[in-house]
Amino acid sequence: MSKNSKKKQVLLTLVAIISLIVITVGVTYAFFNYAKEGTTDNTIKTGSITFLYTEVSGVGKGISLTEAYPVADSIGKVQVGEGKVFDFKVTSNISMNSNIGYQVTARKKTGSTLANSAVKVYLTEVNGTEQELLLSKYSELSQTDKVDSSKFDERILYEATVPANTSNYEKNFRLRMWVSDDTDFSDGSMNDKTFTLTVNVYADGKVVTDNLDTTNTLDSITVSDCTLDPAFNSATTEYSCTVKNNISSVTVNATATSSKSKVRGLGAKDLVEGKNTLPIRVIAEDGSEKIYNVNVTRKQAVQNVSIFGKKFEVVDAEPTLTTSSNNTTDASGLYKSTDTNTGKPTYYFRGNVTNNYVKFAGQTWRIVRVNEDGTIKLIMNNAINNNKSYNFQINSYDYKYMYYTNGKAKSILNDWYDSNLSKYDTHIITGNYYCEQAKVKANSSYTMGNENTIVYSNYIPNFKCSTDKNGYGLIEDKIGLISYDELVMAGLYYRKSSLDNYLSSDSTWTSSPSGIGDLNGSSYPTIWIMTSTTSGIEKNSLTPGSIYYTYSSLRPVINLKSNTQISSGNGTKENPFVVE
Repeated sequence: MSKNSKKKQVLLTLVAIISLIVITVGVTYAFFNYAKEGTTDNTIKTGSITFLYTEVSGVGKGISLTEAYPVADSIGKVQVGEGKVFDFKVTSNISMNSNIGYQVTARKKTGSTLANSAVKVYLTEVNGTEQELLLSKYSELSQTDKVDSSKFDERILYEATVPANTSNYEKNFRLRMWVSDDTDFSDGSMNDKTFTLTVNVYADGKVVTDNLDTTNTLDSITVSDCTLDPAFNSATTEYSCTVKNNISSVTVNATATSSKSKVRGLGAKDLVEGKNTLPIRVIAEDGSEKIYNVNVTRKQAVQNVSIFGKKFEVVDAEPTLTTSSNNTTDASGLYKSTDTNTGKPTYYFRGNVTNNYVKFAGQTWRIVRVNEDGTIKLIMNNAINNNKSYNFQINSYDYKYMYYTNGKAKSILNDWYDSNLSKYDTHIITGNYYCEQAKVKANSSYTMGNENTIVYSNYIPNFKCSTDKNGYGLIEDKIGLISYDELVMAGLYYRKSSLDNYLSSDSTWTSSPSGIGDLNGSSYPTIWIMTSTTSGIEKNSLTPGSIYYTYSSLRPVINLKSNTQISSGNGTKENPFVVE
């Protein structure tokens, strides 16, 4: 290892030399009962309590991490082996009406030079598997009241009670610690730092009487920058909330129902990206305990995606993906989805987008999405042949003619491609970018051959495409049509006007079957369409259309190669991206 690397090393030790075996080993409490005089012998017998703290790891076998670097919690929490974990246990036997409340603490050894905020401590209970009890920076732990805080920096790791008349109480603990991955050592302050803890246990015995308060509930929980879901109720112990990525810590406050209760887990809490579980423990006077969990999700950092070399900011929100009613609250912009065949992300435009215009092959297009492989899907802003309307297929009752592969629309588009786009083949990629899978139907009475599709009101759109029970799915081609799912992801809805959508310029057939249904007294195969002019149907909405009707046009969809370059433009209508 280089000298420079060694300078970044941190010595992080846990010395398991607990000089106290501890505090309450073999403590005895004696109680006497009144016995009236009589002819029968009456015996008074004392009860006893034993309480023992044992270092399972043994003296000198605590945590000793040398050359320690900052690591993520996911790494620190799974450290195993001698020198990386410290095991200890608490055992007790109580043969009388008395509770033993105990407290496990960590005392920072004098001479430790690593900051409290740089050290993560992780306590689990080991019982076959490990259950998390505590994950916190040492700086965020509460100071114990068992010692003089002016003399000792000693923080509470865990509190519990051994209930009265309990035989063979045993709790096995495991402690880990590591350097937090958010510690800033850029100034070189990492050199030769140490941090040493000893683990102590304190216990107090209390006679159980009718006067001890048993209330272990909260009256309120608040988390800064966070709105709890559901609303607080003392009987509810699980809550969730979400904060923006720029919120790196929150402050947890709570009020106990009883003034005699203790509340642990309050104060400032650091957040990692993703889910953070913040437990709040309420300990009643009689030692009974209740845990409230607040699950705080910190959003991922704002992401930028490059399209044609230009940066687009990804909307930091989940869209409302319903097809039954239009939603006007979603922000317009570029969204991310991993609900794809590969699990890799696709980035798609949604809403009233104004910066996704492209000039290519003498036509104006709109960017639909960036595919999982980085290719760019475009839809023409207007329909072909001066917005001429076409029927999708001949008049037929056979379900197979609902599929794009068998339709008249496919041959029309291919012919149009040959006449208008073939000389631009170097930019256009041919592949499995089009979907004709039967997924969703207009109502429960519609049928789809062998496929049992979902009614639109219960359907959640996605970017996945697989072969349906009729044998249709992905289409490999150089040109095609947009799918029902892609339109819903873009912000369109079933028979609900979406005039504020970037696709509102013209109608189009889709490549998505909608089933054989009753239209005008007869059952015909239908295709999902985005309509803009049909009487009785609101403009720019989704609706099924019979394959032989001529009320919809064709808007071509193509996919440009990922390395396609532009010569000018910023993506606006007035200044579109111009493909070289």
